[in-house]
Amino acid sequence: MKETAEQSQVRDPPDRHDGRLKFQKILVPTDSRETAELTIPLAKRLLYAGGEIVTLNIIDTTFPLEVIDKWKKSTRISIAAVEAGYRHEVTVTPEVKNARSIVNCILEEISIRDIGLLMFVINPHEGKRSFRFGSKTRSLARSATCSVLMLNKLTLGMHRRPGGKMLVAIKGDDEGREVLSLAKTLSDELGGLPIIQYRMPDGKKVRKRAEGQQGAGEYRTFAKVYYGSKVADAILGELAKDRYSLVLISSNISRSALPFYSGGAFEFLMKNAPCPVMIYRKVVS
Repeated sequence: MKETAEQSQVRDPPDRHDGRLKFQKILVPTDSRETAELTIPLAKRLLYAGGEIVTLNIIDTTFPLEVIDKWKKSTRISIAAVEAGYRHEVTVTPEVKNARSIVNCILEEISIRDIGLLMFVINPHEGKRSFRFGSKTRSLARSATCSVLMLNKLTLGMHRRPGGKMLVAIKGDDEGREVLSLAKTLSDELGGLPIIQYRMPDGKKVRKRAEGQQGAGEYRTFAKVYYGSKVADAILGELAKDRYSLVLISSNISRSALPFYSGGAFEFLMKNAPCPVMIYRKVVS
């Protein structure tokens, strides 16, 4: 079926003519009341006025005897999401679905609703003390047909942290520019956090390009270039030098072809960063 111009506009990357990045529809998978209540106000900061947040709770039907209890839990999560929407004056549509594949259900919802951003919290595996990226995270990061924003749990309490700086780790490519636009949106929404650009190596002229983009008015954007190979260590070293309230990372700064695998740079950062971490992947057109 041929899509309308309006649908195409929603699915395309958002307009960044003013240097900010926002979305018309944001999908937030939820597995608890806490996730719903704390993620919705953050999602609102990235939403156009009049936009919509869709919360999705998926009931795994692999074990049929547990479905009834899970539906009861899902009802409580949905009520919490709607109540959070009322409190924060934003439209929230709760969805509860049965599925054998959580990943496929999320991908289908993205397609059906023309979602612009998938935003989800990465939790440590249940029963394990150490943080690990799971196969669902890798599949969603690789296969989602919209932009993706992955958060660690510290991000949910970000509004309670004292003001500091925002470290933005990017390359000088299109995804890097989109991440910087997202950083400017977050800076506005979080009271004007100063942005520190941390430029990863992306060619012989990286320093020249970075120096050419230092000026960003009240955002106090600076360029810092790193030429080493241990991306996670470099970012953690930078975090130790100053007080940061947030780290925003472009998904392509890792040299690995599989950046979300167990033991990789992003997993190490999510586990060891002393502040909230967001990883952004630009929609694949």
